[in-house]
Amino acid sequence: MEGDLTDRANQFFEAGDFDGAMQLFSELAKVAPNSDERAAALIGQGKCLEVLGRFAEARDCLREVRNLEGQDDPEYVAWLDYLEAGIDAREGRDKESLRRLDGLLENFAAFLKTPQWIDLYERVQILRSARLQNLKRPREALPLFVEALGFTAEKPKDHNYRMAYCLAECGDVSRAKDAVTNALKGKLDRHEEWTARYYLGAIYAAGNEYESALAEFQFCECHLDDSDGSITNLMDSLAYVCSKLGRLDDAARYGRASQTSEESQDRS
Repeated sequence: MEGDLTDRANQFFEAGDFDGAMQLFSELAKVAPNSDERAAALIGQGKCLEVLGRFAEARDCLREVRNLEGQDDPEYVAWLDYLEAGIDAREGRDKESLRRLDGLLENFAAFLKTPQWIDLYERVQILRSARLQNLKRPREALPLFVEALGFTAEKPKDHNYRMAYCLAECGDVSRAKDAVTNALKGKLDRHEEWTARYYLGAIYAAGNEYESALAEFQFCECHLDDSDGSITNLMDSLAYVCSKLGRLDDAARYGRASQTSEESQDRS
């Protein structure tokens, strides 16, 4: 019975029904016969809550796991630290996420590159690369993006575009543009095209090609329904390139839109 429930919860999660999966994992946690199975259900519940933007509840799940009897194995603790760093990242707390990830690498250095731990090591480095980039430390981030090319761990959908943008931030704008424009020649769905064009706009901006950057960002503005990207970040990007082009009224308008979007996110 519990196995069937677990299978259903995982199927719901894979299908993107995070609310349904969360409810099933919650039910599993209540009926779990031991601390190991309760911990697994709570972690599944926490992942769903994280995707749903219910970050405080997700942290509560991880906190409960940490307090369960027998859940102090080093590998278990390391995974919990990684999961909490992921919540930090989703909340936009890049400094805190990076601090937690750096501590994880330091505390578990003796294990992380062994075969048993390699998946966790790869996931940590992938998460670190994006945090370093967000914190405007591209020269530290770029080697991690390059290293991740050989990883088998699943990467975020925008990982390669982020790497291209990191190249541009480090001065290699031409190669960065080629990487994204070549991707746009392939078969991308609407969400993938939106993401590619957003990063292409950022790459143009990094190369001071503000008219081209504006065109890409305005495409993204016109197709917001095709994206789950950050409206706040897009409005900030539009405000930035408009200010660089001397379009100050437009820059102010986009700045206000960014503030409204951020306040809306804070309320939710």
